Amino acid sequence: KHCIVACKGYFFALDFVDDQANPLALQDLIKKLVKCEEMAQKQESLDKPKAIGWLSGCNRDDWASSLDELTEHESFREAMKVLESGAFVLCLDDTTPATKSEASETFWNGQGALGCNRVFDKSVNIIVNELGQAAVLAEHSMMDGSIPMLICNQIQKYKYKRFSSASLRLALPDKNIKDVEVHDIFRDLC
Repeated sequence: KHCIVACKGYFFALDFVDDQANPLALQDLIKKLVKCEEMAQKQESLDKPKAIGWLSGCNRDDWASSLDELTEHESFREAMKVLESGAFVLCLDDTTPATKSEASETFWNGQGALGCNRVFDKSVNIIVNELGQAAVLAEHSMMDGSIPMLICNQIQKYKYKRFSSASLRLALPDKNIKDVEVHDIFRDLC
């Protein structure tokens, strides 16, 4: 019912379907994403730590050791339950790569600072940068290539359908987001 949104290295849980498993309206999803971005900007301005993404990309033994220590704390265990139960991670990167090679490298590993904006243990990370370029980073031990391929095909199908239909235009999102529900899953740890 929920996914995880990674923005500026902070992680948020948001529902993307209703209680009957129907997809939420696009405008509602946009509002939730805008709220995530605003919350991340606020966290960043307070200089809150953001190491979960980086830790998940560490050497497996180091990550396991760190995870053991962190899960001694109840609030971290609860946050990890939310993270692990999310259907996928949507990584909102604030990059504008100049070349295909730069875009590819950024999508693959987050290029240093953006590594904090990935959860390398999640089966599917869908990454979108500021240019609207998208990629899927998949951890394959839970699935074969067919699931990431289906996700990519759906993204491409929608992308080309949208570009071929001049009547489909997204309105600017309603900036009134104070009643929008998004959960900052690691907030209580800092």
